[in-house]
Amino acid sequence: MRKRETAHEDGGGIAGRILWLLTKTGELLMLDLVFWLCCLPVVTIGPAAAALYYAAVKSVRRGLSYPVREFFSLFRRKWLTGLSLTVFFALAALALAALSRRALLLTDSAGSAGMLTSQGAFLLKLYLAAAAALAVLSFYVWPALSRFELGAGAQLKLALVMAVRALPLTAALAAGIAVLIRLTAGIAAAGGALAGGAASAVIPAVIFLPAFLALAWSCPMEKVLRRYMPPATEETQDMWYYA
Repeated sequence: MRKRETAHEDGGGIAGRILWLLTKTGELLMLDLVFWLCCLPVVTIGPAAAALYYAAVKSVRRGLSYPVREFFSLFRRKWLTGLSLTVFFALAALALAALSRRALLLTDSAGSAGMLTSQGAFLLKLYLAAAAALAVLSFYVWPALSRFELGAGAQLKLALVMAVRALPLTAALAAGIAVLIRLTAGIAAAGGALAGGAASAVIPAVIFLPAFLALAWSCPMEKVLRRYMPPATEETQDMWYYA
């Protein structure tokens, strides 16, 4: 597949590099737009996330084809498997939320002056750890879905294997998620003007962050995916992800 030419690649100097940067930024913003539009039905969040990763790597990072075209190409191919995975993650998240709420209620009724009992604190930490593990797993499953032709169950198994074998990367990702959760909880606890000011900064970031995050995550993730790709054959050696 032929790469799209850009001013930067044609040696356009400083002006060419600025134009190249603006072009890539515009492509990522377009991907953010179509991603959120495809997430509106909620159950399509999974295939939208896989399509976002696919388009960010193939079109924005590698310069092949056009981002929106590649986004919808993969979205159409993987929507059913992605929908099944989305339902799984949603049900698991709801179950953990219900269990956490139940643990808090039991703790409050058993504790004194709102103090947590040791059992309640343990259960709450256990459910929060499970939620963090679920979030980490999602960072592996959507790139895997974009690359491999597997069923929903096999995708989950592969994502789990990748997360365990790429332990340093998984640990760094878990630490980042934990920091984000603590910051969010701290802002929510602060309330008032601090929470309002943070919300005004966080909301635009959430809207425009997904495509940039997918592109950044592809740098370590592509190395992980390559370990599980079958050796290139005469039929597949020209595929873009073997380049």
